[in-house]
Amino acid sequence: MKNKKIQKTIIVIMLCLCTFMGMMLTSARSVILKTLLTELDGIQYYSITVMITSMMMAAVNPVAGKLSDIIGRKMISLSGIAGYGMAALICGLAPNAYVFIGGIVLIGISYGLMTSVTGAIIAENFMDAERPRINSYVQVASSAAQLAGPVLGGFILDTLTWRVVYAAIIPIAVIAFALSAISLESRKWEKGVAFQFDIAGTIALLFCVIALLFALAAGGNVFPWTSPMIIGCFLASIASGAILFFVEKNTDVPIIPYRLLRRKPYLMCLALTFLAWYSFAVMNFVTVFYQDIIGVSATVSGTLVVPRQLAQIITALAAGILLGKTGSYKKLGVGFF
Repeated sequence: MKNKKIQKTIIVIMLCLCTFMGMMLTSARSVILKTLLTELDGIQYYSITVMITSMMMAAVNPVAGKLSDIIGRKMISLSGIAGYGMAALICGLAPNAYVFIGGIVLIGISYGLMTSVTGAIIAENFMDAERPRINSYVQVASSAAQLAGPVLGGFILDTLTWRVVYAAIIPIAVIAFALSAISLESRKWEKGVAFQFDIAGTIALLFCVIALLFALAAGGNVFPWTSPMIIGCFLASIASGAILFFVEKNTDVPIIPYRLLRRKPYLMCLALTFLAWYSFAVMNFVTVFYQDIIGVSATVSGTLVVPRQLAQIITALAAGILLGKTGSYKKLGVGFF
């Protein structure tokens, strides 16, 4: 695209749409999940269904980020958006809990693809001074989705059917796919350059993360903590982690460069990201508490989380404005704490 200003605008809209549809579906699911799993005879899979999206994202994110360095951000972005739309279709048409869970797995993989390149796309297309503002737009889209998701999800559940929630994602995915296709530039592969990718490290990372998160999600719920399945998953995760450490230390193209782990800002970001997603995962159970313990409708349970999301929108906007003016990440972080 020749007009850079229009290109940047389209990129921002595309990133906001991707973030919006991802967080909207995740937050709306917290309201409708109990009802839909009951209808599909799979209520026993509630906890593991909540965990699957984060599980797949955690496994896919570093791999997708590394792949985007090689084949380009556009290919990963398009794959993630297309996969997300397809996953929404599978979940919306699911005849039973097993097909629905399969769709949730694809949602986690696709969302991992999309989120893995968000920061890189911003870094490659915007100057340093512009990035805080663009990041704040994306965070506002995320917060708005978390605000709209529970309310709309509850309303749709009470008036129509939970399947409409997933159907509503498909047109958003189509628009985001089109915007990504016209705004992002394809990577031009240089002739004679070998394709270098850490396959062994990737396999070890996937086994390590998936086995650990599955054990934590299924332990005490689907399987007893002392069952061979759960113990085997923990052992497999430990063994895969040890293999990952050895492989990454001795490869020229590591999935997780060890030099990053020596940087305090990077470790702080990891810790804050963990806490943020931990709190978000817990929120999946808050609406169940509202519906089952307090006894309110799905619509009301979605409305009760509105104050939290309004605060998140205000904070995201304020942070973007202050960071753009001061340029001090440290002071801003300490101030909000």
